[in-house]
Amino acid sequence: MISQELENNAWKKLRVPVMDNDMRWGSVMDMVEYTLENRVHLEVYCQGNEELEEDELTEQGWDDLNVVHYYD
Repeated sequence: MISQELENNAWKKLRVPVMDNDMRWGSVMDMVEYTLENRVHLEVYCQGNEELEEDELTEQGWDDLNVVHYYD
C-alpha cells in the first residue's frame, strides 16, 4: 500500500518543509498543509526510527491537523 502510494505521488513536486518564524504569520498553516500533503512520505520516513517514535502523529493527530486545515 505505501509503495503504491509513493508511486502514485512520484510525479508530485515535493516542497521544502516550512519552518516557523516570527516574520511569517501563516507559517504554521503552511506547515500543516505541507504535513498533510506529504503524510505518506513522512510516515515512511518515521517508520522504524526509534528517535522519532514519540514525535509520530497518531490517527487522532492526523484528524486534528485535517480539522485545523479545513478551518483555514
